[in-house]
Amino acid sequence: MPKFTIVIALEVDPLARLMFFADQRRGINAVSLNTMKIVHVITNITYPIDIELDLIKRKLYWCDNTNKIEVADYDGSNRRTILSSSYCSQGIALDAIRNVIYWPNGYAGSIEKVNFDGSNRQNITLANVNYILGMAVDGNMIYYAIYNGRSVWAIPVSGGYPHQIGKDEFGTFYEIKKNKKDYNNTDASNGCLHNNGGCDHICVPLSNEKKRTCFCTDGYNSSSNGSSCIGYPLKVRLAGANKHKRRTSGGNH
Repeated sequence: MPKFTIVIALEVDPLARLMFFADQRRGINAVSLNTMKIVHVITNITYPIDIELDLIKRKLYWCDNTNKIEVADYDGSNRRTILSSSYCSQGIALDAIRNVIYWPNGYAGSIEKVNFDGSNRQNITLANVNYILGMAVDGNMIYYAIYNGRSVWAIPVSGGYPHQIGKDEFGTFYEIKKNKKDYNNTDASNGCLHNNGGCDHICVPLSNEKKRTCFCTDGYNSSSNGSSCIGYPLKVRLAGANKHKRRTSGGNH
C-alpha cells in the first residue's frame, strides 16, 4: 500500500462500494471496498481540503487551499472548475437534490452558495458566522459546528439567521456528516454492481448508467481487455531486481 502523509477528508459511496479520500501529498484517491485496492483519481491538485460526493450523478466535488472548487467524474474525467475564488478553506457541503454547493466563507464570515454550474453565487446568512469546522445539508436546513463549540447550529437553505441546537450539550465537533440512507432508493444499477464490474482491482461507475472504468493499482498495468491487471507489485519487482543484483555481485568475487 502506498504511503500517505495526512488524510484530510474522506467520503464513501455505499452503492458503488468506493471510498474516496484526500491526501495532502498524493491528491484524491479511490479505494475499492470489494478488493481494498487503491488508485489515484485526481492529481495535479494543491492541498485538497474537503471532498463531497454526488451519489446520484456519481460526481466528485472538492476544494483546495487555493480557494478553488472543482468537480469531476468518479474516475477523474470531465474535470472542471466551478469557482476559482470561493474562500472555501473550511470545507464544502453538497445539496445534490437542488444542485447547489454551500460553503463557509472564512474571509467574509458568511455562508455562501452557488449552483453546480457555477452560476448564482449568493450569501445566505444575515449574521456573521466564523470558525465553522463541519457542515451538512439535510432537507431544508444546513447544519454546522463551530470551533470549540459544544452545540450544532442550523440555518435554512433559503437563508436567514442561524439558530443554536442543543446549547453546550455536546462534545467538541470536528465534522458533521449526513446519513446516506436517503440515497438507498436511488438507481443502484451501475456497471460495478455485480462481480466488481469484471474489474480485477478497482471498478469506478460513471454517470452514465451501467458504464464503468477499471483501474489497476500502482505496479500493475491494464491488459488489452481493459479489465484485467497484469504484472507484479512495484515492491516485488524492486525486491527481485535487488536480489538478482546482489547475486551477480557475489559471483564476481
